[in-house]
Amino acid sequence: MNRQFEPVKRKWDENAIDSAYEDLLDTIGQVLDRSIVSGCSQVFRKNPALRSYLKLLSQMETELLIQWKIKQEKGLQAVLLRHRSWLSRELRKADGFFSRWNNFRSLLWKATIDIGCLLSSDPWRSLLIWILTDAEQMADFKHGLIEKAETTVLQQVCSLFELLYKTCPYHQALSFLNLIEIGADHRPEINPIGKQGQKDASQHLLMPIQESLSKHLEKDHWEGIPEKLLDFWKTNSGGTFSLFPAYLIKREGPTRYSFEGILPERWIVFDDLIGIEQNIEKLVQNTESFLMGDFAHHTLLWGGRGTGKSSSVLALLAKFAHRGLRLMEIRQENLDLIPKLSNYLRKKPEKFILFCDDLSFDQKDVDYKHLKTIMEGSVLSPANNLLFVATANKKDLVFRGDLDERNPEQKQLIDEKRAIDDRFGLKLFYEIPVFKQLEEILFRCADKTSVKYDAKILLAQFHQFAQKNNHDQPSGRTVQQFINEWVQHEQKQN
Repeated sequence: MNRQFEPVKRKWDENAIDSAYEDLLDTIGQVLDRSIVSGCSQVFRKNPALRSYLKLLSQMETELLIQWKIKQEKGLQAVLLRHRSWLSRELRKADGFFSRWNNFRSLLWKATIDIGCLLSSDPWRSLLIWILTDAEQMADFKHGLIEKAETTVLQQVCSLFELLYKTCPYHQALSFLNLIEIGADHRPEINPIGKQGQKDASQHLLMPIQESLSKHLEKDHWEGIPEKLLDFWKTNSGGTFSLFPAYLIKREGPTRYSFEGILPERWIVFDDLIGIEQNIEKLVQNTESFLMGDFAHHTLLWGGRGTGKSSSVLALLAKFAHRGLRLMEIRQENLDLIPKLSNYLRKKPEKFILFCDDLSFDQKDVDYKHLKTIMEGSVLSPANNLLFVATANKKDLVFRGDLDERNPEQKQLIDEKRAIDDRFGLKLFYEIPVFKQLEEILFRCADKTSVKYDAKILLAQFHQFAQKNNHDQPSGRTVQQFINEWVQHEQKQN
């Protein structure tokens, strides 16, 4: 059944309506035009949320231009009729305005979750900062920069992002629907984008984006941002590598991988590690050389369980994260990803420690061959910003089993695997701490809690814990396990 809509019989301020159309068309047109002029149209097309946003803007602009033409040719009453018919149609269309809005909103939140963006409580602003500072995503226009024109090109890019940053998509959509409401006599509500919880950046000891740019943008200070970006990219990749200090390398396919950014819940510092001061000194010196671009050794930390090997590696983050150090943990079964990973990371300005915990090879393992990519003895030159650090229980990484070194073939296999051991230029031995060291570790850990204690009673409780849990050779890890249980027990008692 066809239904004829009657225009609403009201008096309208046509000048105000004309002004509303002009203002909204001008804002939308600026975004669409600048995305092309600035060279960012490719960036928009590659990002699902921004691509969806451009489609939404184009749809709004098309409808506004149609309505504007109707008003110029047929008058206000014809536009009011158009409002009602448009609203009725768009509410039910699979690719209509309301469906597109919800799709954009969903993609925006997904992007925020995927990148772990902690730059703003506003997901729209977070996404924009993340993209603007990511050198890899901005490569389309960065490759075209020349010395004389780079500030001009960046100024165009920053001008676009400033416009986007200061223009809320939700308010744009509401302004559009406010015009439709004139003739439709009602306006369906759309879902707002919303806000997200934001962690305190001071907990990270990192966040170069936050330190260098975000705090200025949050105050709407865009002056000098092109120059700040150029300076930022000298030591930072932007994007994910400037949001997190540590990463887990996850396999996504036979030769594909992804990075999962990690923010440590508890930062380990070298002051927490007792009895391994000489090892720490050598590890820090080697890392200092690495960060300065001097020669540094791939490192093997070996010794008993719970002696502080992994903690020593993690403590490097608290000391050097602000200088561009990033820690990437890779599992032994994913060592075949190293060649591709090394080729990718060599293009980044940051320094990366590739960390493998509990490394060892049995007789049938061939994974050790992939380490040649980042160590000596490979056809490929190793990336100079990638250092391999591993922990192991034994100095000899190769399990020989019943291999007979008198057999030429078996001896060759042993020598080939032993060559991996030799490529670690720095090997640090971690001894199981003696009683006095354990006592010092125990009291140091207890002092960091808010629980009051008697030293003699605490020491006796620790010995009971170790004996009860069959820790015949207690270590620093045993102390931490005891402290966790002790704190929980004391808090329940009080």
